[in-house]
Amino acid sequence: DYERARQSGQTLTQAAQSVGARIVQLPAFTAEGVVQSGQRLGAPEQVFDTAFALPQGGESEVVEAGQGQYFALRVDAVTP
Repeated sequence: DYERARQSGQTLTQAAQSVGARIVQLPAFTAEGVVQSGQRLGAPEQVFDTAFALPQGGESEVVEAGQGQYFALRVDAVTP
């Protein structure tokens, strides 16, 4: 349903909302998943790999994170 919504022209956020998916805004993190406080972000490794493969403003396709979990993400900002 999400992919159908995206194909119909909905944004990532609109498509996620239309299928009842949870939307989470993550804090800035390194390629290793570490946030500014020095702690590791509690997210699947695939999130970090996917985020760092996209340019600023880029959006991923649906990615399987294992254990029946899936995600799509948008990179809002890139900080060197």
